[in-house]
Amino acid sequence: MKRNILYAAMTIMAAGLLLTGCKKAEDKEGVTETTKAVATSAKEKESSSVKQEESSETKEDENGGTASATESSREEKTSGEDVTEESTNKDDRKITSMFDMYEEISAQVGLDDLINLDGDTLENYYMISSAHYSECAAFQSEDAVVPEIIMLIRAKDKKSTDTLKKNLKEFKEMKENELQSYSPKGYEQVKNGEVIVNGKNLFLVISPDKDKIINIINQYN
Repeated sequence: MKRNILYAAMTIMAAGLLLTGCKKAEDKEGVTETTKAVATSAKEKESSSVKQEESSETKEDENGGTASATESSREEKTSGEDVTEESTNKDDRKITSMFDMYEEISAQVGLDDLINLDGDTLENYYMISSAHYSECAAFQSEDAVVPEIIMLIRAKDKKSTDTLKKNLKEFKEMKENELQSYSPKGYEQVKNGEVIVNGKNLFLVISPDKDKIINIINQYN
């Protein structure tokens, strides 16, 4: 009887120990699964964060590249403008007619009161022979005491250019000597005049607006 009781007690104790061991194993397995789940979640969050950072960096690079391209385009455009603004300002016109050039000078400066000198007057008084030029636009003011004289001449050839240059300078010196004794103002105006040679084109400019007129002449080639 006592053996049976003892045996039964031992059986109950063994069953209790077995149940306790199973529960601990289940608890441990549960903890392990929970730990794995937490670790997996953390890893997924970290991976997501890395992807977001990479995506952000890619966008920044793209934006940076776009900004660079935009700045480069602006610089090229500015250079082009720059390039487009210099060509526009450069005035390098051809001389088609001495009379057309005189008309432009007259319109800009105001030479309406000057008289057109004919071929005989040019040859007899100014020593400018038609044998040396193909075109001549010559104008002078009525006031001989303080004269204003504009001559635009196209020589026939190099030899004629040299002759006309010499004659224009001699006329200018003669006019200076003539006015020096009785018209100080006229003398100064003639003295400050200029003879300009550009290829086969010659210009005599005696005027209070000499600088403006020469500036217009220099716009042509």
